Amino acid sequence: MTPTAASTATVAGWPTWSPLPPGPATCAAASDCVIVAAVDRCCSCGMISSRAVASASNLMVYDGSGAFFRELNARSPPACRNLQCSPCPPPPQLACVAGTCQAAPQPGP
Repeated sequence: MTPTAASTATVAGWPTWSPLPPGPATCAAASDCVIVAAVDRCCSCGMISSRAVASASNLMVYDGSGAFFRELNARSPPACRNLQCSPCPPPPQLACVAGTCQAAPQPGP
């Protein structure tokens, strides 16, 4: 599932909404960083965020399971439930870089 281009920005090739509600995805370590999906948007793939932002927002933390997408679909607005959304890209490895959650740099060729 992919969000609309008008609502997204890209961080290292991974879609994320801007600005991240309710504030920046700050971190002290990579373990503070998560992929979250907004339950109030159609075709939500996810965005890079922090555990603190996720716990203070209407966001679901991606746990890597198929049950996650079933629950996300069940909690999404009724108008979203029968949409055919594009597949989401695989979630990136996450890193805490200069106090901000982002996709981990990919090793070069």
